[in-house]
Amino acid sequence: MRRPFSVNVFLYKIVAGKIEYLMLKRTPRTDLKIPGFWQCVSGALEQDENFAMAAQREVFEETGLLIETVIATGFKLVYPIKEEWRTHYGPDPIDVVEHVFFSKVEADPVLSEEHSHFEWLAYPQAYQRLTFGDYQRAIASVNNMLKAERYEGLKV
Repeated sequence: MRRPFSVNVFLYKIVAGKIEYLMLKRTPRTDLKIPGFWQCVSGALEQDENFAMAAQREVFEETGLLIETVIATGFKLVYPIKEEWRTHYGPDPIDVVEHVFFSKVEADPVLSEEHSHFEWLAYPQAYQRLTFGDYQRAIASVNNMLKAERYEGLKV
């Protein structure tokens, strides 16, 4: 069974002194009733994996990018487990709790089949792309930390 914990990882780079965020267009999953929407890297924790390990693994699996460090924002998203997902989680968990991270990268991604397109966008445009759940609040937490440069010392 899948654990009811996952990660969201916002990847960013600096272009001409400005932050750009990697936005990924999810390939729809009709079997799970998941539409195509824009997101960051996301995925569930595997057995014996902590949140930071899951974040690094998911970044590599979805983008081909290796990251050494992820930074925890302390922000969490909580989603109710839908009935169509129940076979993955079993009967007991009610919600999935997603922890939000970020990491700086230098290269473009090589996408897995989970995503069909990518774009690098400045914060206002990235924010507008994120229409699913609380993703807008999640990227705002990342952007606030980067702008304040408070993220030093929070490395996981």
